[in-house]
Amino acid sequence: IEDISATRDVSSGSDVEVASCGCSSSDSTSDEKSPLKLGKVRATKRKGCDGCGNASQKESPLQPITTSTFELFKVGIGPSSSHTVGPLVACRNFVKDLVAEGLLHKVAQVKVELCGSLALTGIGHYTNKAVVLGLHGISPAEVDTSSVESFLEKVANMGKLEIGFGGDEPGDANGFREISFDETRDIILSAEELPLHPNGMICQAFDEQDQELKQVTYYSIGGGFIMTEAQMLDTAPKATLVDMPFPFSSMSELVDICRRENLSVSAVMRRNEEARRSPEEVDAGLRKIWQVMEECVDRGLAKDKAGMALPGPLGITRRAPDLYEHAQTEEQDQVLPGLMDEMRWLDCYALAVMEENACMGRVVTAPTNGASGIVPATLTYYMRHLRHRQRENRRHAPSTFLLAAAA
Repeated sequence: IEDISATRDVSSGSDVEVASCGCSSSDSTSDEKSPLKLGKVRATKRKGCDGCGNASQKESPLQPITTSTFELFKVGIGPSSSHTVGPLVACRNFVKDLVAEGLLHKVAQVKVELCGSLALTGIGHYTNKAVVLGLHGISPAEVDTSSVESFLEKVANMGKLEIGFGGDEPGDANGFREISFDETRDIILSAEELPLHPNGMICQAFDEQDQELKQVTYYSIGGGFIMTEAQMLDTAPKATLVDMPFPFSSMSELVDICRRENLSVSAVMRRNEEARRSPEEVDAGLRKIWQVMEECVDRGLAKDKAGMALPGPLGITRRAPDLYEHAQTEEQDQVLPGLMDEMRWLDCYALAVMEENACMGRVVTAPTNGASGIVPATLTYYMRHLRHRQRENRRHAPSTFLLAAAA
């Protein structure tokens, strides 16, 4: 609807097309098939007129896709990439900057204001817990899900939190400092959205005199990706830091490359990944992703979890373990051949991951937590039910599937 405008010239009874610049234009293109009609008012696609400086500009050409497979598939925690993983990363980046800028030793208090959707649905998505973990310097991949609750309980009981950053690479500035921390005081929920995105948050650090040392506004834009306010407002074209051998900006371009170079989709993706890291690092990273995915499936299918309550007030219980047991029985009895055989396995594998995700379990964002069951379910089905049926020279490793899925 935002791309449509219309008005009516009451004096003449004729339809007058109005361009997006606000000028009447006789050559604006009307959408005769548009369902948006009010009386005799015609809906028209917005279009700048040719006679003023507000004429519509042509869209910029698409830039090559530079997102790595390892940015789309990230080891982390549930239940939400935008409301759990993103805020955790933002808070970790905030304390990382405090360390890098030599401010950490001055910090006496940290406040995090969660705005808009992060506030309205944050408690259910454990955003508050993610904030504490991030301020403690833990990355999503490092979270020990079995000790989260005991750690948070300790922070609450002591009223103290060790904030800081331990470093990602050798030579990174690192350091920690214990400060007073009270979640009810230092994590603020504000229903009002920030201007650039519904998932906004403001991190502030103060010294002993309550003077602000640093403030950064972050936006969690989905899939565990975050941007600062400055990055959101920066409209300058981003320089491509990696010279990929096969850049593409659309699926059509990717298919053209595959045909021209006689390469599979996964082979093209691998070549591009190897422009960023060594072949050994690519293989190790993909093995790790598959390992976490498969472990998550198996945890979610564990028989002792059957009927366990999932978090939240609705009283929903785990279903994947029972579905898995029924699928095994039906397979032995050959009850559901063909497509239904595939679907019962895919359902229980995907549900196993999603129920782990709901419990703040260890999952792979693929490419969001909300969709994190689909890729591992499909790959698990292939590895456990199809691969052994293929001729040996046609069998593929999990890495092939993950690279193709990332495209």
